[in-house]
Amino acid sequence: MNWDDFLRPETAGTVGGLLGWLNAPGGTVKEQAFNLLSGIAAAIFLAPYLAERAGMASQTGRMAFAFVIGLVGMNLLAKLIAAAKKTDWAALLPKGTKQ
Repeated sequence: MNWDDFLRPETAGTVGGLLGWLNAPGGTVKEQAFNLLSGIAAAIFLAPYLAERAGMASQTGRMAFAFVIGLVGMNLLAKLIAAAKKTDWAALLPKGTKQ
């Protein structure tokens, strides 16, 4: 193995997620761990797709993009979960719908 084997978007996203964990949202260690793993998963699975859709051709550009997704992905997920908990989902149903 050489250094080039580690220069991959997945590695960059994982490093971004680990660095983001220093400021991880969540009240408990379990929530922080979930948010960390979510950020890493977004960097590994979502970032390559988004980079492809954006037309990023360079490997360094894809690595930088995955790093940023890993770094902020956990924070975005935590905000989405908090918003979902506050949402009155019943209010989104059409009037007259049985609950």
